[in-house]
Amino acid sequence: MKRIFAPRGSSRRELLAGFAGLAGASWIGGRAFATTSSDLTLTNVWSTNYKILEIFCVGGLSNFETHWIRGSSLSGFYGAPDYDALGIGVSASDLYAFATADSETVTLGPMCKPLWSYDEGTLGTNYFLDRLRMVTLGHDLDPHEAARPLTLTGLPLGRPKQAGTGAAIEAAFGAPEAPGSVILHDSSTSGVALEAAVTGILGRGTRPLILGVSSSASANTFVDDLAAFQRDQVAPDDLSAYFEAKYAAGRSFGSEVTRSLGHDNYQGSLYRLFHSEDIAHLLSGTSLYNTTASSDSYLAATPSYTRTQLDVAAHVLNQEGGCRHALVLDGGVESAYDVHDGQGYTLEEQATKQAGNLFVVLDHLVRLVEAGTLDLDDTLVVIHSEYGRSTQETETDPTLQTRTGTEHHPEGYAAMLLGGPVGGSVSSPGSSGVHGSFDADGASTSSLGPADLKAAMLYAAGINPFYSDLFSTDDTDRDDVAELANDVFGSAS
Repeated sequence: MKRIFAPRGSSRRELLAGFAGLAGASWIGGRAFATTSSDLTLTNVWSTNYKILEIFCVGGLSNFETHWIRGSSLSGFYGAPDYDALGIGVSASDLYAFATADSETVTLGPMCKPLWSYDEGTLGTNYFLDRLRMVTLGHDLDPHEAARPLTLTGLPLGRPKQAGTGAAIEAAFGAPEAPGSVILHDSSTSGVALEAAVTGILGRGTRPLILGVSSSASANTFVDDLAAFQRDQVAPDDLSAYFEAKYAAGRSFGSEVTRSLGHDNYQGSLYRLFHSEDIAHLLSGTSLYNTTASSDSYLAATPSYTRTQLDVAAHVLNQEGGCRHALVLDGGVESAYDVHDGQGYTLEEQATKQAGNLFVVLDHLVRLVEAGTLDLDDTLVVIHSEYGRSTQETETDPTLQTRTGTEHHPEGYAAMLLGGPVGGSVSSPGSSGVHGSFDADGASTSSLGPADLKAAMLYAAGINPFYSDLFSTDDTDRDDVAELANDVFGSAS
């Protein structure tokens, strides 16, 4: 495994990327006309260029008691989750032997029951299992501040080409009127949204749109305000042109204007304002308002920030001419994924809350597919995190053997892929399975890392990951993108 340590001119209609808080409701990113080239986009690879729904479990999701249980029981590394406490009607015996990796059974746990027990409706038995694949990954960066940028972009901090998936989508397929990529967050993950929205050297005009879901009804009022903004635009046009010229004059070096983060943000703010009606149209029919301020139930009947974000993501991906990428930054339901020693949780409580968080994600995905809001034939769903959790519990006092949490585990974790090329254009239905395995210490035996996953995602979207402004073959474990895709998505048929 390759371990990772650590402008064009523009008119008002082509104002470039950035962020701005509008009406006190959400963060907004902006972009200009995105350039495309034959080197950036691919043709005749798939029957369709897949849309991407990316779900990032912020903090570090443990797979060993959720979606990659080693062997045939939950008696492995951790204390078993208290399923009764979740109130979702599952038990420790709700297990499904999904695949085999290095002679070891890979079992889907009770939290994956929405996938493996599905036998209702018109989709057919095993519909989700036939379109599910899991891939083991690993890297060497332990702090969140280093691991999150790496796993959200595929490249470590300090690399000029570090760009999120959304920026690449914008560069390849973005249109001037509506965003090609949307990043969704709640109040606990707003900072992570900024890490995911980086554009590298793709250009400041490729920053995705960032939206925050809220427990305040003003979130939807904000969308109404966007639609009304363009009714009298002459004065804002003249004012923005004046300040744009003043700002650029102070940063000019000869005939060239240097880049500035502040100026990018300023231009992006104006750009999004001038196209606010298009954003409002994109969001029409959905809601940024989480109708309950108490998001502490894992039941489908109780709204949560996670379910609200997934609803909005599916909506914008399902619109005609809408987004091609949506990133949901899942901060959990009752508790975050990242729970350590000294934070008031027993080991069993931590495992329970982590497991419940994943259940909400999978349960709601199934509901969206059933409702026809999310189509796995044209959308690849990727569920991943900055790393897993350690295979040994944290001990406050080793002499007391206090079991109160687990630590970061970048050496080995598992991403879930659902739909898109899995069980579709690349692999035949039923050949979903797994790639990689874990050794005795829980480290991934696969040579794949964050860059490989990101490169494969871009390839599924119809983007050449080895385009000069994205990855080089030195960044990934595979030099051939088709070979990489076979590892990640399954053997080619």
